[in-house]
Amino acid sequence: MLCSYERVIYPQSLSDPNPTGFMVAVYTPHEKILDSSGQALRQVKAVGYFLPTAKGIRYEMQGRWERGKHGDQYAVTQFEEVIQPTEAGIIAYLSSGYIKGIGAKPAASTSISVIKRWISSTENQNGCLKCAASAPKSWSASLTPIWRPEAHGTSSRCCPHLV
Repeated sequence: MLCSYERVIYPQSLSDPNPTGFMVAVYTPHEKILDSSGQALRQVKAVGYFLPTAKGIRYEMQGRWERGKHGDQYAVTQFEEVIQPTEAGIIAYLSSGYIKGIGAKPAASTSISVIKRWISSTENQNGCLKCAASAPKSWSASLTPIWRPEAHGTSSRCCPHLV
């Protein structure tokens, strides 16, 4: 299920977390999900441990539907962040708090040209975001792509993640 975080139900505040990590949160689905009567759901109540709570990020969640005393709930077994390869998606990810030292203010002030250059550099690597994420520190300082076939001609270097 592809969705975005909306709000937490339990614990009452994210600043006062449950020691076990158990959470109940509301997510907005980005795909058509029907309830038992065939109506499209606008929100999904998810239960699980250490659920994602960053706004503006999409998550691909796996789990199963359960019917309990609080109605239908999606019991999350695992999730993965889905970074949209757009300016808004990258800014949302950078400002999510997942990357230490980068908060909302630095991410929002990031130059649009820097983001466009990052997107084009990932496209030049056959679209592999793992390679872009493992860029050397010198890449982020100089803002030059890691490897571009048109700049280096034929090369034996290829993306090991796409084999």
